Order: sequence, then C-alpha cells, then structure tokens
Amino acid sequence: MQSDAAGWDAFSEARFTRPSRAVAAPRERVNARLDEAVGAGRTAFVVAPSGFGKTTAVSSWAAGLAVPNGWLSLTRYDIDPHRRLSGIVGALRRAAIGAEDLGLCPLATLDAGSRDASASYDAIVDALADAVRPVVLVVDDVHRAGESVRRGLLWSLVEQPPAALRLVLVGREPRQFPVDRLLVTGAAAMIGVDELRFDVDETLRVAAGAGRPLDAVDAQRLVAATGGWPVAVRLALAAGREFTGLDPASLEAARIEVAALDPVAASSASRAVLADFVADEVLGALPEDLADFVLAATTTSDVDAALAAELSGRPDAVLLLEESVARGLFVDRFGTGDRAGYRWHDVFASTCRQLLERRDPGRAADLHRAAGRFLASSYPLLAFDESLRAGDVPTAVETLRANWVRLLVGPNGDALTLACTRLPAEWQAHAEVRLIRAAATGLAGGREQGQSLYRDAAAEIDADPEASAAVLRTRRLAALFLEDDRDALSRAVETVERDLATLDSAEPGWLAASLLLLGITQMSLRWEPSATTRTFETAEANALAAGDPLVAKRAAGALTFARAFRGDFVEARAVLERTGTPSGSDAWFGYIGNSEHFATAWMAYWCDDLDTARVHFRRVLEGGSSSTSFDGFARQYLAYIAAIDGDAADRAEAAALLRGMPEAEQHGIPWPAYRLAATAKLAEAEGRIDRAAAIVRRFEHVEQIPATTVVLAELARRHVGEQVALRMLEQITETGRASYARASALVTLALIRRAHGDRAGAHERLERALEVAVPQGVARPFADEWPDVRQFMLEHVAWGTAYGDFLTHAIARHDDRTGLTERERDVLGYLRTTLTTAEIAAELGLSVNTVKTHLRIIYRKLGVSDRKAAASTIT
Repeated sequence: MQSDAAGWDAFSEARFTRPSRAVAAPRERVNARLDEAVGAGRTAFVVAPSGFGKTTAVSSWAAGLAVPNGWLSLTRYDIDPHRRLSGIVGALRRAAIGAEDLGLCPLATLDAGSRDASASYDAIVDALADAVRPVVLVVDDVHRAGESVRRGLLWSLVEQPPAALRLVLVGREPRQFPVDRLLVTGAAAMIGVDELRFDVDETLRVAAGAGRPLDAVDAQRLVAATGGWPVAVRLALAAGREFTGLDPASLEAARIEVAALDPVAASSASRAVLADFVADEVLGALPEDLADFVLAATTTSDVDAALAAELSGRPDAVLLLEESVARGLFVDRFGTGDRAGYRWHDVFASTCRQLLERRDPGRAADLHRAAGRFLASSYPLLAFDESLRAGDVPTAVETLRANWVRLLVGPNGDALTLACTRLPAEWQAHAEVRLIRAAATGLAGGREQGQSLYRDAAAEIDADPEASAAVLRTRRLAALFLEDDRDALSRAVETVERDLATLDSAEPGWLAASLLLLGITQMSLRWEPSATTRTFETAEANALAAGDPLVAKRAAGALTFARAFRGDFVEARAVLERTGTPSGSDAWFGYIGNSEHFATAWMAYWCDDLDTARVHFRRVLEGGSSSTSFDGFARQYLAYIAAIDGDAADRAEAAALLRGMPEAEQHGIPWPAYRLAATAKLAEAEGRIDRAAAIVRRFEHVEQIPATTVVLAELARRHVGEQVALRMLEQITETGRASYARASALVTLALIRRAHGDRAGAHERLERALEVAVPQGVARPFADEWPDVRQFMLEHVAWGTAYGDFLTHAIARHDDRTGLTERERDVLGYLRTTLTTAEIAAELGLSVNTVKTHLRIIYRKLGVSDRKAAASTIT
C-alpha cells in the first residue's frame, strides 16, 4: 500500500468513498423505495443478509442523486462510538465540500474534535438549520458496529434527524435496529430481501451487463435456481456455463447458510457447496493465470496494485485487477489510476480464502503472512489481522509492540484496545500486551482503569530480571502516558530520552510517535522549554520522513504551543501559519486537545487580546477533556479573563468551569494549584480580598509554574506583602524565562521599587520589561487596571520610554466605557481594596470630601447604591 504523504490511502479513503461496480444494473424497485423514503424525509434502513447486493444497489442509487450526499463505510473498529462519531462528521464534511454550496459552509467546517455525541449532534443540527436542499448520508456495513450502534451520535440522528438530513443505513442484521416505533409512525422505511432479490427483469439486465444475455425463459430458470439471490445469480453468470445445470437445492442451502451474516459461521457442508461452485463455475471458467491471481489477491478484502503484486508475484497486478473489474468478478474500484484501490465482495473473497485454505493451507497461511509483512509499516492494524489469520500470534504481538505508540498518537488509537482483546487469552495475559492495553484504555478515557492495568503489568516486568530490552522500552514509554507522580514521570522522561538518543537505528514513524509522546510529557512537566521544542521539531521531521502527515501535523501543533509557552510568539505564529488549525477527530485529540487553538488563545491572552483569547479557549473546551489535555488550562485562563474583563455573570460561569478541573495532580500537572490561582483572581475581582490573600499565601513556596507564579506574585504584592511576592519570583527557574513571565515579573519588581521611592530603579525595570515584551507583542502585564499599575504606566510614558506608542495602546485598551473620567476610574479601582475612604484619599492625594464626591458620581453613573455593588462592576 502506498504510504507517502501524497499517496492515496486505499483503506481510509474507501471509508468515505461510494463504490462503483462495473456490472451494476439499475435496481428500479430499490431506487423507488429509496426515493420515496428520502422524498418523505424518512430514514431508510436497507437490511438483508450477505450477498443481496445492498451496497451495490444503494451505491448505484446514490450516484444518481441531485442533492449533496456523503458515504461512510464502517469497519469492525467502529464499535467505538468516538471513532464512529468522527466518521459521521467526516462524511458530512465531504458531502458539503463536494456540493460547492455556500449554504452548506457550516457543515463543511464542522469540528470533529468533540467526543461528546450530544455536542456533535447540536453542531450538525445548527449547521443544517439554513440548508436549502436536503443532504443524504449513507452509512454502509452498519452491522460491523454491533449493538453499540444504538448508542452515540448515529442513533441520535436516527431518532431525531435534523430537518435537512436524510439517512440511509445499510446492514445485515434486522435485530440491530430497534425501529418498530419509527416504522409505525412513518419516520422510517425498511427495505429488505423482497426488494433486493433479483426478479426476472433485473436478472435480464444483469445478464446483459455481464455479457451473458439471456431470454426471458432462461432468466426465469436462473431466478428459480437461485431464488433471486443476487450473489448466486452473479456467480452463475460469471461461471460462463449453462445455468440450467445448477442444483437449486444446493444453492438454496448455501444461500440460507451464508445469509447467517458471516460465511465463516455457516455450516462446513454449506460453505463447501458455495466454495465448490466458485471453484468449478467461476474460477474454473477463467484463464488459469487469472484464477490463480484472484485466489492470491483475495487474501485481503482491500488491496491496491502494490499489495496485489506482492501477494501474487505478478508485476502486472494492476492489469489483472482491472480485468477482474471488467469481468464483474465481485470487486469494486475506488479512485482511478495510481490512486486506485479495490475491494472484493465479502462473500466472494471469504469463499476464495476458504477454497485456498482447503486446497493448500500452507500457501494460504504464507499469503496472510506476506500480507502482514507488507502492511506492517504503513497499516499495522491490518497487518495484525493478517498475522492472526495466518495463525502467527507471535508476529501479531510483535506488530503491536513495534507500532502501538504510532497507533496511540495516530488516527487509530481507539482501535488499539480491540486489537489487544483479539489475541488468544494466554497472549492477552502477557505483561507487555497488558501495558499496551493499559495505554489504549487510558487514551479512550478510562485513565483509572488503564493505570490499574499499568501498575500490575509494570510491577511484573520490574520483578523480571530477564525482561528483554524491547519489553523494558515498552514499559518506559507506557510510563510517559500513565504515570501521574512528577518524580516518576521525570525519571521516565530522562530514561526515554537516553533510549531514543542511543538507538543505533529506528524506523522514522515509530521514532516520530515516541518523540511526540515524550514531548507531550515534557510539556506537562514544564520541562526546559528549548529541549521540549527540539523534541517536537525532531518528531515532525521524522514523521515527514516516514510519510505520516497526520503525526507530522500533530507534532507541529504541539510545537506551536511549545514555542508559545517559551514566549517565542513570532516563531509560534510562523508554525501556525504553516500548519493551520486542524479539526480533531479521534481519541488522541480527545486526550491532548487542540494545541493550535490553545496556542492561539495563550498568545492572545498575553498580548491582551482578550476577545480572541476567549473565543479560542472556548474552542479548546469543545475538544479534549482529559486530565492531560489543554481543557483544564483553558478553564483557568477563562477565569482570568472573567476577572479582568467580565461581569458578575461571567465570573459565575468561570467559577463553574473551574469546578470541572481535576482535583488532584495528574500526569505531573498541578491542577489544584492552577484552579486555586484562578479562584484567587476571581475573588479579587469580586472584592473578596481576604479570600484572595488567603489563597495566595498557600503558594509562597511553590515552584515550576512560572506563568501562574507571576500572576500570584502580583496578587501577593497587592494584598499580602512585598516580601511574599519577592520570594515567589525568586523561585522562578529556567522555565520562567519566557517573555510574558519575565515581563510580568519585572513589572511587579518595578512596582515594589516604586513603592519604596526608588523611582529611577522602578522605571529602569519597567523599561527592561518592555524590552522583553514588545518584540513578542506581550501587553497584558502593562494593561492591568489596578490603580497603581495604571498610574505607573502613565508615569513611565511621561518619564520617557522607547516604547511609548506600545505602552499608550496597552493602557488605553481597557478604558472604561461607562463615561467615567480618569480620576473616577482611579477611585473606582481602589474600591476593590480594603482601604477606607480616608486611605484612598491619601493614596490619591485628594481630600476625603473630594473622594466622597467622586463616589456619589461613580454610583450614579454605574447605577448602583453602595461601594460593594460598584466594586462588583469592575472588569
């Protein structure tokens, strides 16, 4: 399979591509029922056993639609509702983009990052609210999702579909759909075996299309012999022999058994009937070399030319695939030219595999092994499946070992747990497999369960003096993902850094994924910023070398924030312009969140563009919600913004958001400290100075949280004491050298100097703060509305600064819009403090009576009656 960035991914793209079959006669009865359902706004369920041509019929109908339509084929891994959700959103986005309809722009820009089915449902409803034309979504192979289909986004859309959405669900098992109520009320239509069974007219058209024209009598005989079962009709026509010789009893027995949903589940006798028929009447009628090619190429249901050549040993595999399409040999093509992929019909492919296993079990196993080897580097889950089919469990486990990190950070993290559970029980019990499953469980949102699995497996490995280097490497990488203790995580980071640095050689895709996981952990630990940045840069480079654009984009997204975190806003914006802001759609996105949105919000906050910051922090909340994602940080900073620029309702909402932050340190992130810091800011904004001061005192000796420390130090200067503020700032280490942290610390130090009468020293430090901040656009430390901060900034403009325009703009950004004069704003600012009226007057150099006059005017302009109410209006 092609794996380069520009190549066509035959497996993933087929998920969203409507198949086209060379021999596909119009199914007028099916088309009429589908048209009727869609026209009446009903959900259509197309349900029949395997071999009834459901996909072909619906695909042919959808090809003729004049309205926007999307296609989604489910796989066994879509039992995961989050993976299913991303597929639905992806299919709807493609439908809107392909329609080139401006009215569907909201649908084309849906964000699949949310793992909340309710939020996604609301987003789809909103996106379709103004749609002029209906949008059709076909979901094929729904049976692969099992009973889980009754949970999550898909079933919400079935039970309460948006007015403009038309759903067509295609599957094998009628009991999967609890649709009696929908059928009774007319909200749904069921299209089943009776409509899908070929009648005489359809058989005549299919025969003509297959190059085997029949007269009406022959067609009637064929329908009688096959019961109209489409796959049997096509097999008989493909055989090229007289249909009158078919044994109706044998064909009916095979039809009933294969209709049990899975040919493997049928009785051996009935499967043998079908296999004999395919061998004698279909493959036996083909040229010998083509028949042998088909047996090899059907080893996997999905192939492209490269894989088919590997399996068959034929360099002309693409020509043989196209000949199979032309002959109607139960294979669909997706795409054209070098981007073409092919999918064999399930019944035909599984029957060919059974036939080869019966004739030559050794060759059949070798072909599955060959497929596994070929797919291992680019499609490890498919390689894993092929190894299991070959009965080669050790190779399947080795495939997991070599690729689990890539799967974890790639688009198939959700599927990793299922892969582990498909191993035989004795292999599932292996400590290394349990570690991999622990990581996958944690990724899927079950962190506590994953950590429990991890602790047991890690303890077993640690107690084994003969544990291999590969197993120990898995154990250390899993620690990066599942440890919470900062010291344990730090040791794991140092060990993995050494591992990766001393490897003689490593596959670039594995190395990229491992570096991405390492960098995320370094970021959680507030590791030395330049080291974290180098980790992400190396991860991106290796991902590009491996032809893995998704991991490269994830590494670049994390690099954007790493650069923003170290205060290099110019460089961070350059990466952001290069990579854009992608939508999330899988478990990794839910685990880490949208780093690009967070970086944008982070930079906007420190540049004092609070409106932009607020928008992007809220976008972050729509995505990740795990203990390691940016979700918690977004809650913290939305609280800061509410304290700075919000009203009472905003602050109440922010306080509620803070309650959603983790209550304990997780993955090395001190969530309680961040939540308390935000609570202190809100308390100050509401005039609860004692509460703010009490919180600040708890942080006098905290380390390794520089961005939060500078906020707390300024609160300490105002409400606790200058010495406490100084002790806090002294604890800022290497990670506190970011432009915004240094500038904030210098502003606080300058204010302390000013309070002690050292005006020259104060202005010198403030100028140094501006030297650090201005090149990166950092304005928040200079824009605070606290009275002495604002007054100091005005004094600095008058003192003479090289950054007068920047500073004036920063001061003016939050000018009050209530009509208060500058002096009235000064007085209002002091109402947040515990100072008495006389003390305020002394601070401002005014008489008490003048301050009282200002207060009466302020109350009137603000529409309040007392000091507390006035203080609560400050933003």
